[in-house]
Amino acid sequence: MKNNTKLFQNDWISVFKSDKGFTYCQRRSINSIAALLFKKVDSGYEFMIHYQPLPEVEEKKRWDQPYPSAITGSIEHNQTPSQCCINEVLEEAGYKIELSNIIAHNVCVATTQMNEKVFNFVIDVTDLTAHDILTDGSIFESVAYNEWFAQEEFESILKSELHLSSLSALYTLFLLNK
Repeated sequence: MKNNTKLFQNDWISVFKSDKGFTYCQRRSINSIAALLFKKVDSGYEFMIHYQPLPEVEEKKRWDQPYPSAITGSIEHNQTPSQCCINEVLEEAGYKIELSNIIAHNVCVATTQMNEKVFNFVIDVTDLTAHDILTDGSIFESVAYNEWFAQEEFESILKSELHLSSLSALYTLFLLNK
């Protein structure tokens, strides 16, 4: 990667071309986290969906149209993925979690067009109380919201609605580790 040519850069991304001719994007912070929160209830499990505005996709009808997502965030320099997860869960969901709340984690490549790794975390928030959501002050987080769903309804959303791919990956991780 050191010999790659930078083709473009702005405040958020850079575009590079490798010495083999492959063009790819790199986020400013490069890697990120995605977290799925769940809680045990009498009838089974409930899962939190973080609704945030759609990226620029064909189906988008207005700038603030929400779509199902996980809790996400960029891993800052000098921050571990688990520290980022703890911070983002507090910021976007209002839950103060500890490492012991993480029941499973793995790491995936975000897409074939970027060098971003996504560190996935499945978080048990059973018996925890949600606090005020802090947000990072961005326009997208100002219109984002969270909603809890029973497992059957959550699965139906994953089957039928456009959603962040990390949400499906996280649910699979939950199923493999429950």
